Amino acid sequence: MSYTRPSPLLVDVKSLEDPQRLSQEVRKVLSLDKRDAHHLIGDTSKTAYMRIHEVIATVLDKLASFKEAHEETLNKLLLDLSRTLILVKYQQARDQISDRLASNIEVVLNKVIDTVNNAISILRKGGSIDIEAIRRVSEGARALLDSFAVLVYMYSR
Repeated sequence: MSYTRPSPLLVDVKSLEDPQRLSQEVRKVLSLDKRDAHHLIGDTSKTAYMRIHEVIATVLDKLASFKEAHEETLNKLLLDLSRTLILVKYQQARDQISDRLASNIEVVLNKVIDTVNNAISILRKGGSIDIEAIRRVSEGARALLDSFAVLVYMYSR
């Protein structure tokens, strides 16, 4: 029997909008066996992931605590999110995190960035935004990031 490697993209980013689907995604990540987990995290170093996790988590936590619809605040957080993408790419280029893990983190971050960009566009047109939706997406992204952290700490070098 031959073994088929899992897809490089593990997570369904639409789950960030729905707590039930998010729960399933987190459980899927956490239930990976050692072989599949290693396929995802590769030679990711704990230190590199810890750096990435800390920076991204800080930005996501700020976004999750967002209380009022201010374009200036959202623009600042958007810049911070863009910087987190740069950090992920930098650590990937240095071979400190695996390509697959970097891809999954990027997909999650891009979903958050898209959500913030959409909110900014709505505000610029004079509309009102759903702050709870922004919170849900950022909290979901944090949960997925934390689930990746578990794998890194369990199986990395």
